[in-house]
Amino acid sequence: MTTLAQINQKARSLLRQGLDPLEFTRYLQQYEQGEGDYTAERQQRAAKSFDEVRTRIAELRAAGRLPASSTRE
Repeated sequence: MTTLAQINQKARSLLRQGLDPLEFTRYLQQYEQGEGDYTAERQQRAAKSFDEVRTRIAELRAAGRLPASSTRE
C-alpha cells in the first residue's frame, strides 16, 4: 500500500514537471501550514500594543506634551 507521504511526493513531482518554478512555488505556498495559535498570538500582540500606547500617552501627559484627557460626548 502506498503511504500518504509517497503519494504527496509523487504529486509534487508531477506538479513540478507541469508548472514553471514560480507557479510551482506559488502552488506550494497556498498549502503551507503555519505554527502556533494565530488567534491567541494576535490577541496577545493587540493587548500588548494597547498597553504600550496607554503607557506612552501617560508618559507624554506627565511630561506636559499632551493635554489632559477630555471626555467625548
